[in-house]
Amino acid sequence: MAAVPRMKETTTILFFTLILLFLALDVRAEEQKIPPQGMDLLQVGATQVLVPAGTKIVRKDGLIILENIAEYVSRQVVYMNQRIDELKEENKSLKEELQIIRQSLLELKEKRQELPVKGSND
Repeated sequence: MAAVPRMKETTTILFFTLILLFLALDVRAEEQKIPPQGMDLLQVGATQVLVPAGTKIVRKDGLIILENIAEYVSRQVVYMNQRIDELKEENKSLKEELQIIRQSLLELKEKRQELPVKGSND
């Protein structure tokens, strides 16, 4: 019955080998993680940096300079204000077009009511 202890040793070694393999795969998967929504994963040399999407990057004389958070937020607020103004103008234009369409429909409805109905003998 010497084969049974060998089988236990082999099984134990196989078990620990599988655990190590799964741990190695999990670490590799962590390294290749997809960044959260609204964030970018930048490769800076051998390091990965998680930054807000749209962060400006300046490369100068071998240096990589990331926009600081105050500048980023300020730039985003200015962009959002511009976008809000654009949407207000677009909304105003759409309201004007809608008013023209409503007026046209009312005129068509009035003309239709003025037309004699076919098949009536008035």
